[in-house]
Amino acid sequence: MRFRTDIHLTDDGDLVLEQILGSGGEPLTDWQGTPIRDFSIAQDRQVATQGSMCRIKTQISDWRVFPTLGADLERFIGELNTPETAELIVENIRHSLIYDFFIDRNKLEVYAVPVNENEVIFYIRIEYHQDAPMVFAIPFDYYKGIGGQED
Repeated sequence: MRFRTDIHLTDDGDLVLEQILGSGGEPLTDWQGTPIRDFSIAQDRQVATQGSMCRIKTQISDWRVFPTLGADLERFIGELNTPETAELIVENIRHSLIYDFFIDRNKLEVYAVPVNENEVIFYIRIEYHQDAPMVFAIPFDYYKGIGGQED
């Protein structure tokens, strides 16, 4: 896969800033004593994880330059927790990750595990390195959406 570096983002999509240190390891400050910060840089696995989560959380048409990018999971809020609905969501997640060859389709597995009548957890497994695949879970509530949180 082609992951290298990107600007590090929080789970909510905010920029992560890090303290700049001097050659002796001391925090650098400006002339007023304010800490000097710079963008934190994500690398390799972190880039793959944050890129995957961004695509999964994105709704179709959120990005003007990529109008079909995103898993579009909000459209499933209010649906019944059935195997058919879960399979539609699995396909949306897969499509969002293989779109523009971000993840190789042969190195990706997505499956659903129902938790109760309103919730399901989607497990994503990416063969990032042969001996260390990436696995993460996306909880989805059919009333509240990803993570069970209302907007």
